[in-house]
Amino acid sequence: MNDIGGLALAKSGLNNMMSILGGFRGPREVRFKGTIYEHIFIAYSYFGLLVSHYHVICCYLTPIFMPDMSFKDAMFFAVPCITTTFSHLRIYYMAWNRSKFIQLLEMNEEASKDDYYEDELQKEIDGWAKQVRILQPILYFAVSAPIVPWGVTPIVNEVLGNPWGPRKAPIISWYPYNVQETHFWVFTIFIQTMAGCHATLSNVMFDAVFICISTRQLALLIHLKNSFSKIFQVIHVDPKGISWYTNYRAEAVEKEEIENDLTQRLKYGIRKHQTTLRLSKTIVFFLATRFWIICLIYELHMYLFFMEVVQVRKS
Repeated sequence: MNDIGGLALAKSGLNNMMSILGGFRGPREVRFKGTIYEHIFIAYSYFGLLVSHYHVICCYLTPIFMPDMSFKDAMFFAVPCITTTFSHLRIYYMAWNRSKFIQLLEMNEEASKDDYYEDELQKEIDGWAKQVRILQPILYFAVSAPIVPWGVTPIVNEVLGNPWGPRKAPIISWYPYNVQETHFWVFTIFIQTMAGCHATLSNVMFDAVFICISTRQLALLIHLKNSFSKIFQVIHVDPKGISWYTNYRAEAVEKEEIENDLTQRLKYGIRKHQTTLRLSKTIVFFLATRFWIICLIYELHMYLFFMEVVQVRKS
């Protein structure tokens, strides 16, 4: 059986290639269900999580085992630590609420049908989905581009023979081994690069889910607006103020002949409008409120933690 949530997200514009690289589990079964690649992808997904968790655990232990870290290194260390943990929170949030997400996506699929203008609705949805697929790589580039020099500089320094100082990793962090040894240094570079890419992709793909669902809602609302404008196109008024009527095939008819059809379409449009508004409220509450409150509290605690470390070191 196909992954309903993954299919719905892919239809809404989720970039499948980026979701695969990020180990994003939503569209997994859409691409790999029933093939050998399914198991490979599952292993890759868990490997990415394992590496990322190992890195962030070492980061949390750093203030304990490296109390002599400079203020500059502490601040550069805090940024990836918070970012990686933030991505973990998002992954756990998606996993914990997966059934609710799927239910929401199924509701979206039900709302994304139109008994009268189905082709136009799907065209509107596809148009927004194409734009969303283009946006996600741009978003990833915008997020990752500023940190590339930071990550590449230690490697360039090593290749050039360390003209800018002794060998070090991109992120100054504690590890249970001597990072200065070549094989451990290479291993650390791999760990930090893998964890950084995983965290960045996880954050971007998490945002992409919100964007996909939100733009689907936007497509529904735009279609409803256009549909409502067509409901009354059967009523015409000539320059003399005399009303005349046509059916939806542009054939002239009497008022009584079109009245029932017009009423049915109007009722149908109102029901679709109310369904779309309920979905919008669900998205605002479910995908925003609870999660962002949790993350705000967490980041506040992290900020206070690092400030406490700095104060202790100063004293």
